[in-house]
Amino acid sequence: MQTLDSGGGLQAIAVSAVSLTGGVSLGPFDGGVRTGATVGDWYSSIRGLSDEERSTNTALGINGSLGGLLTAPILATLLVTELRWPDRTHLYRVLLPSLASSIAGSVVFFAIVGDTFLGVFELPGFDVKLWHLGLAVLLGVLSSAVSWLLGLTMTALRVWVMPLISSVVVRTLLGGVALGLIAVAMPLTLASGKAQLAYATENVGALSARLLVGVVLFKIVAVAISLTSGFIGGPVIPTLFIGGAAGLAVHAFVPEVPVALSVSAMLVALPGVSIKAPFSMVLLAVLTVGLGAVETVPAAIAVFTAYIVTEGLGWFGLPVDATTVDIDDVDVQSQLFDVTAEPLDE
Repeated sequence: MQTLDSGGGLQAIAVSAVSLTGGVSLGPFDGGVRTGATVGDWYSSIRGLSDEERSTNTALGINGSLGGLLTAPILATLLVTELRWPDRTHLYRVLLPSLASSIAGSVVFFAIVGDTFLGVFELPGFDVKLWHLGLAVLLGVLSSAVSWLLGLTMTALRVWVMPLISSVVVRTLLGGVALGLIAVAMPLTLASGKAQLAYATENVGALSARLLVGVVLFKIVAVAISLTSGFIGGPVIPTLFIGGAAGLAVHAFVPEVPVALSVSAMLVALPGVSIKAPFSMVLLAVLTVGLGAVETVPAAIAVFTAYIVTEGLGWFGLPVDATTVDIDDVDVQSQLFDVTAEPLDE
């Protein structure tokens, strides 16, 4: 039999809540996953359910939590399925109940907050031309390069900087100070990036190309610090911001490139390869940027190109293997907290 270390899970959820309310450059996904997994595991323990039922309830909890956070139930279910498919032979046992759980979470969240994640980066449409498809390939390659830069920055901090600070408390304190200084220098780098990217897309003409490049670079450093200094949160929205801001910079440098094309392509290509969920990210472009069916094609090409480049050449990406939700084994892990399924004596 296997169980979830709920005590460690509660500690991680508490740290995630403090991280998010403190304005670190992370999103709510990690905390949402932990919360949903813990609730599903608790329910299974109280009912004394089997391992198979426990893994299903863990998946339902995660889907319900992410469905609420995203207010996009289909996307939440697809994202969980793509990141770690629980059991392909039990489609109706897991997938359909997961969708129902996502819908319920979405309804409850919308009833309380009255806001959604959909259409937040909506941009004017554009007529797709043949050269846009070739441009999408270049944007995909650029996205993979930015993803490499993010991964290299994280690797440098984790290998060369963080080991010099043995105390987690001191490490987190210094990380918070560094994030505050970055936010003062570049206010658009504050927090997860959802509101900041929405502001940037609404004020495209007011932001210079050099400023946007600076924002991308500073945000990369902020995300790397947040993920390596002790804070807990998800990398999805921050990488969305980096990709979207990079897309805005491309448009600022080359105004002939439609802003919706450059933003949507890099908005989804960078997180698509950073967390290895390309299909979910294409759907996210449709939901957040408001793309039509044809306009989605360049974004899909960019994601596919970036994924092929990074997987084919090898890369320094986000530590997705260290932030894993293993629904089969009911595992939830992160860099500094380990909430792992432990085999118990039967």
